[in-house]
Amino acid sequence: MQAGRYGRALEYEEAALGALPGSAGGERRAAIEDLRGIAWLGLRDYSRARQSFERGLELRRGAGERADLTRSWMFLGRTEWERGDPAAALEKLETAVAQARQRDNRVA
Repeated sequence: MQAGRYGRALEYEEAALGALPGSAGGERRAAIEDLRGIAWLGLRDYSRARQSFERGLELRRGAGERADLTRSWMFLGRTEWERGDPAAALEKLETAVAQARQRDNRVA
């Protein structure tokens, strides 16, 4: 992706999802969905980016109380920003900040 080869990156990410064992945790799958979303952002396909990031969010929610949703909300906010909707971006980024504070996640 750093080289701007987003289509190729999507191929690798699809292969990574297919290679995961059925018992693989949701966080692994969510991380791959994040990478897919970033690739879609690079291709300026905001609808598919949002879908990938929303799948990541749902996978993380499936982990219950221990789930850190901060990353998902940050990516969803970035998608809205790049799509040209700063109000929607701010709403999602505020949710990300609230999630980080709730978990005392200073890095996020």
